[in-house]
Amino acid sequence: MNHYSPFMRACFSLLIIVCVVSVDTVAQSPTNPANVSEYLKDSWNGKRTQAVEALLPPLPYPNFLDSFPLEPTSAEVFHMRKLVTHWHQRLRPDFLGLCYTGEAEYLKSSFYQDEDALTSFVVKYVSQYPELAADLLQYAVGIAHLNEQSQAIHRRRLALGEKPEYHEVLSRWREQRATLQQQAKVPEAEGGASGYDLLRMELEIAMLEDSLCSIANRNIQFQSTPQWQDIQMKLLPHQALVSMHRYIVRSEGKWTAQIAYCALVLTSENQYPVLVELPTGDSLQYEFFNRFLTSRFSNNDRQLFDAYWGPIQSQLTGKTEIFFVPDGIYHRLNIKSILQMNAQDNPWEAIKIQRLGNPLALLRRASIVPNIRTVLLLGDPDYEADLRPDPQSRKKRKRNATQQPLPRTASWLALPGTREEVVRCASLLSGKEAKVTTLLGNDANESNLRSMIAGQDVIHLATHAYFTSAGERADWLGNFPPELLIELTQGNTYPVIAGLIPESGKRRPPLSEIDREALYEKMNEVNILDPRQRISADAAGLILAGANRATPPEDGVLTPAEILELELSQTTLVVLSACDSGKADLIDGGNLGDYQAAFQAAGARFLIMSLWPVGDDFTQEFMTGFYGNWLDMDQSLEDAFQQTQLDFKADGYNMADWGGFVLVAL
Repeated sequence: MNHYSPFMRACFSLLIIVCVVSVDTVAQSPTNPANVSEYLKDSWNGKRTQAVEALLPPLPYPNFLDSFPLEPTSAEVFHMRKLVTHWHQRLRPDFLGLCYTGEAEYLKSSFYQDEDALTSFVVKYVSQYPELAADLLQYAVGIAHLNEQSQAIHRRRLALGEKPEYHEVLSRWREQRATLQQQAKVPEAEGGASGYDLLRMELEIAMLEDSLCSIANRNIQFQSTPQWQDIQMKLLPHQALVSMHRYIVRSEGKWTAQIAYCALVLTSENQYPVLVELPTGDSLQYEFFNRFLTSRFSNNDRQLFDAYWGPIQSQLTGKTEIFFVPDGIYHRLNIKSILQMNAQDNPWEAIKIQRLGNPLALLRRASIVPNIRTVLLLGDPDYEADLRPDPQSRKKRKRNATQQPLPRTASWLALPGTREEVVRCASLLSGKEAKVTTLLGNDANESNLRSMIAGQDVIHLATHAYFTSAGERADWLGNFPPELLIELTQGNTYPVIAGLIPESGKRRPPLSEIDREALYEKMNEVNILDPRQRISADAAGLILAGANRATPPEDGVLTPAEILELELSQTTLVVLSACDSGKADLIDGGNLGDYQAAFQAAGARFLIMSLWPVGDDFTQEFMTGFYGNWLDMDQSLEDAFQQTQLDFKADGYNMADWGGFVLVAL
């Protein structure tokens, strides 16, 4: 499924460059993107405006950014708060009436822009108007609620798949989507479709999905938006909610290139959530994060604790259970690992931390004790398997790396340790009278997984995984300095690209060191309107049998887009025993190109995933230890997971091992 990811939104930000910088302005400066603008104009032969307007329809509501006064009076703050309160109710019919991808994703991108503007406003004036912190939390709750209702409609569409009226449209949508994904793999210079033809196909697919939405939305009853006070009422005196917010700073009515972080701390006794500012986003995303990647092996770095958690901890006195909603770089951290950095002053063993997909997960929270009836375990896939149905056609064929330039082209090495992991976990689970199905070797393929996955209480996938961030997928865009975008557009363009950083965490060079002409020349090499630049079905994937051969009808890779088509509403727990399965883009961390968002949309309730590579031997021990705690001790999922981490810490294992896995309540 073609998702309009943060990477696409970054492309749109660059589009605004060529729209905002006029020909007269271009002529006045020797260091300007004139060649880029002319290149786009020539490449698209006058069709650029038509294509962009078709992809980006006018917003069906007034400009939210105009609602923030620069020096607000009490009356203006009151008016703005009423606007935020009713914002989601006003948007809901437009948002939920659109297709699940396409324009709906574009509307969500506007939500993030509006949220950043709101956050900047709240951070500046919250000391004067403490109630603004509640508005920011309510805005986040409203976005989460709209997303969840959109996901419910999507699952309803899947359930309608066998009805004739719906099935015909669904079949055409799937066929055109598969064609688009296949053609997007072949460069235009090698005989592939033109960028404009691909864009036209995208629009046709979006219109088909609009038709699917129209059918699925008939007679549906939308739920009212929960209030932040509903969440507060769920909190006990020893509990707190910590919701992180990463935002691009808007100041004096203009966007800046600065990334910042704040946290909202909600407890049962506070009148409003408390807003906590943190150090600059650049330091958290670069210096401190690179330091964390090293310090996780030493278990001791008080400065990391002070940077990532210290200011928040001051609001958590007496709280022993924390519900944590990450954002930005916090998606790539295990907060228990950060607390370990301050173990001498505040023993983390006494603190229970539950990671949530969004604040609304707290309203659905229930301690899941073992009641496992069906289990599906997959491991040790034969990546060299030739799964074509016709034995006569089987030839030794490898992937064509020129057709698929992303990491899925890797020659995946066998993982024999995952077979032992699956066998041991199956033995534990079978002993509890669960019906256990195992898929190993050739059987660990996409067809078998799809046919057996529905209705499983527990799904355990032990294999390779990869995730490619937007900055990695296009180094020219990942290295584009947001300061230059601010300069070119006088701060009127939302600089999404400020969040695109290389995986290594290497900081972009300062604007003073940028060779602008070389950058523009690099941009000229890439048609930023070509859907090949943003079709992200290959950006992440779980590797299954046959992946090294990619033999039709399956390619051996289960992408987040394909996970969306699975029916997992009966699934309690999904375990991704796969390296890097917890990664997500830093822009919003919740786009549909990552595993967490995909499994949540498919209906799963809990997800275990890894934030960084963990050794095979330790993974076996950790997973069997977790199932043992959950089953033998009749503990809740959350308690069993934390107990497993404590057990391995007590046995002398490093934080880099037990801290690599996180449990998320979706």
